[in-house]
Parts: sequence; C-alpha cells; structure tokens
Amino acid sequence: MLKLVRHSNPSSFSQASSAYLHQDEVIHNVLIGVTGRWIELGRTMDFMAHVENAQGEIVAAAMRTNETTGAVISNLADEAALPLLVEGFGEVFETLPSVMGKPEDASRFAELWQQAKGQGYHTKMEEGIYRLDTLIPPTNVEGECRLADKDDFDLLVRWFLGFDKDARLNEINPDRAAEMAEAKSTGDELTRMRLWLCDGKPVSMAAAGRKTAHGASVGPVYTPQEYRGKGYGSAVTAAVSQAILDSGKQFCFLYTDMSNPTSNKIYQAIGYRYLGDHRLIAFE
Repeated sequence: MLKLVRHSNPSSFSQASSAYLHQDEVIHNVLIGVTGRWIELGRTMDFMAHVENAQGEIVAAAMRTNETTGAVISNLADEAALPLLVEGFGEVFETLPSVMGKPEDASRFAELWQQAKGQGYHTKMEEGIYRLDTLIPPTNVEGECRLADKDDFDLLVRWFLGFDKDARLNEINPDRAAEMAEAKSTGDELTRMRLWLCDGKPVSMAAAGRKTAHGASVGPVYTPQEYRGKGYGSAVTAAVSQAILDSGKQFCFLYTDMSNPTSNKIYQAIGYRYLGDHRLIAFE
C-alpha cells in the first residue's frame, strides 16, 4: 500500500527524500539543487511530496516551486506511485504549465493529468543529461575567459532573452531576464556568469548553477548566432566546468536539447558523457 506524504517546507522535504534522490544524484539534480537553494533563501514551494510504501521506503518524489514553473518528478521505484502524484498535484492545482521527468513517466503523468483536469499536452523538448568528471580542454580556440560584472548587465539581459528564444522555452520575459542578469553579474565567483572574449569582445557565455552534494550544473550556455561555429561555446563551457571541479566538486552536469546534434557533439568532445533523458511536456 502506497501513500502520498506532502511537506510544508523544503527542509522537511529534503530530510525525507534526500537519501532516495541521492541514489541518482545527477538525474535528480533539479529536485536536489532547487530544494537546497530554497532552503538557503528561506523560501517555501507550492508543492513538495514523496510517496512511500508500507515499509516507509520512499519510491518517488515531486515538487513545484511556484506558479511560473511546472511539476518535476523523480524516477519511480514503483510505477504505482505516479497516480498518487497526479492526485496530489490535482488537489492543489487546477492547471499546470508543464511536467518534467523520465520520458515514459512524464508522458504517463501528462496522460493521467489530462484525464483528471482536461488539459491537453504536447512534448516540448527531449533533453539529454550529461556528466563530466575529467575535462578534456578544447584546443585552437581564440580568446580568453573572464567573470561578468555589473557593466555586462545589459548584455546579459539580451543574451538571456536570446537563449530563451533559441531554446524555444518561452520562460524568460524581460523582467525575469533582468533578475537573472543581476544575479549572474554580482553573485559569488563560482556561480557568476563567465564570458568568452575574442579580441576583447564578449562572444559566448556560460555559468555554474544548481549545486548538489558532489556536483553542480552548467547552464545556460549561449553563443549569439553571428559567433557560432568557432568553438567559443565549447571554450566557455570548459572554463565553467573546470571552475566547478576546482571548487571541490567531483563532477558537473548539464542538459542538452536532443534535437540539436551540434551541442550534444561538442559537450562529449570536452568530456561529458550521456547518462539519460528527461522529457519536458507542456500543457495547453
């Protein structure tokens, strides 16, 4: 017999689900990293829950941070947990913007959610998850890397909006881009944006993001169209990845759009290895 257990704060959710989620730390990096960050900021989330069996063993976990974000579901140790998660979300929300998880689980969640709430859905993106333990530095790339600062604010706003458009996310409006630019031009050294410069001019950007116990994410990575094909994206990604490893983390990880063979190829060339897929499904 399975039961859904909801949590009123991120600390409670983390204490209950951490051991289960850390069995696959990279795959569960969103659940782990966002929860940890919300604990640091003293914020709560709109939905946090786990599913446990009769022995008290956790078999699934899920969350939604706020009204602008979708549902994120963990890998399932018991497929029977999925209807309980759908029911739990349905008790709190009449609509959801999206769901992300293991491809077959995200699709099944969307199917059950449509049956319960009537929201249609479509697959928005198939995302590959990659991990790097040892960097293979790119060669023959012109330029150098530096940390962004307040003077780069306007550039970062434009590039965040460009990234959102190119990635077909439709999640970053100008106000959100400004918030992100402020954070990434003034934060700590590891998570501040890094810019790749060629002849002194910024041509690409990347940053470290979510942290887990042993790793940290890389992203977003963005190179404007006019500067692509010259290795700048690889170079700045390599610089961020090495900074993560130098900070004491054992590995770093990132997401790619599986429909973009170029990005998948360049990340593998610098040492990233494919671990699995996530599917992002948008509700209509």
